[in-house]
Amino acid sequence: MRHCLNGGLHRRSHLPALVDQQRKRLFWTVYMLERSVARTLGRPCCVTDREIDVGLPANVSDEIEDEEELVEALDQASRNPFQITNLSPAIHIIQVQRIESKIHHTIYRVDKPISAIKPHKIARLRAELDHWNNQVWNYIPPASEEDQIPYNTADYHLIQYHKGTLLLFLPFLPSLPPEDPDFRLCLFAAGQVCQLYKRLHDKQQCISYSLLALHATFVAGLVMIYCFTIDKSIFNHHFSGDIRACSTVLYIIAERWPATRKVKTAFEKLVEATVESDCGATSRPYSGFPQPLASAAYHGTPSMVDGSSYPSSNVNASGKFWDIFGTILDGQNFDPNWTQDGFLNAMNASPEYGWPL
Repeated sequence: MRHCLNGGLHRRSHLPALVDQQRKRLFWTVYMLERSVARTLGRPCCVTDREIDVGLPANVSDEIEDEEELVEALDQASRNPFQITNLSPAIHIIQVQRIESKIHHTIYRVDKPISAIKPHKIARLRAELDHWNNQVWNYIPPASEEDQIPYNTADYHLIQYHKGTLLLFLPFLPSLPPEDPDFRLCLFAAGQVCQLYKRLHDKQQCISYSLLALHATFVAGLVMIYCFTIDKSIFNHHFSGDIRACSTVLYIIAERWPATRKVKTAFEKLVEATVESDCGATSRPYSGFPQPLASAAYHGTPSMVDGSSYPSSNVNASGKFWDIFGTILDGQNFDPNWTQDGFLNAMNASPEYGWPL
């Protein structure tokens, strides 16, 4: 990103169309990677969105290398904004990354407490995320044609939507009572992240075995277990299926990235100490995690609870959850350098291209 800034790629230019499009594709690719890694590792970004005024890449084929042909393609794209090209999925992911960047800038700030964030700002971010999700379906090809363009599948884009939903509401989860719609929304989004990652693996489509996929799946699993410790009535065949999907995805990643096996083990021990233990203690029916896919959709307006007023049941249950979690992590003896040592080995992000481990 520093090289991009030094080259002025974050600013508008009046260069010939071919060079201009190449610069835009390069910058926004780096933007996506930098934003994703920064959020995952808890680091600040190199450049704020308000310092960027370069437009997104045009929705045209990136195989065009002739200036005149590209100008003609740009004109056609302006007349047919919903056409599907091999750049369409990248453009959609850039758009949702920009929304997630706004979410991170607004909510994950360290100079103000979470309770100081105005509800209307959360509602506006939620509306942007929902609008992106509604618009993206204009660019998704029929299921029979999904394999023609990598990453242009409904499942892959739905993962981004549910990850964005978790990013938006996760800091508020400890202050939400179980009956709050947003509490259920977090639970549903976490389950969908795990189920959709598993489905992509089953189809061998666009599945990533990287640090980002590991982090997203593990956080989703923690959200589900946390919600269970707050409200055990959420246990049903959908919940157990989502937990099993999370465990399966972590197992798959651990098979390809041995350094992450401790993460998989930690999750399994956490499930054993919470879900399995409580299900057995209450004689709740437990069938070894069946595997249905929760298909219900959530529609509604965000309802925010002031972070200063935690329900007493949440305090006790969440304290128990973090005590168990801390004990399990302490027992795993994590090497602080495991993410760095294994990161390059985990970059087998696109099996369809045959990139080696």
